Amino acid sequence: MVYDFEILSIQYDSLHYGLIADIEFVTKSGYHNHLVMEYDGKEESLSSTDD
Repeated sequence: MVYDFEILSIQYDSLHYGLIADIEFVTKSGYHNHLVMEYDGKEESLSSTDD
């Protein structure tokens, strides 16, 4: 599925190796959520949390 969305905020925090980003967004239909991305210098991992 493809959704139009707006990024509300991005908060970064550094890790021992790499970084983590918490991306808050809302879709045009009103769905509000966070996407957490972790980058360790090798590969990315994603997780999503419902509000």
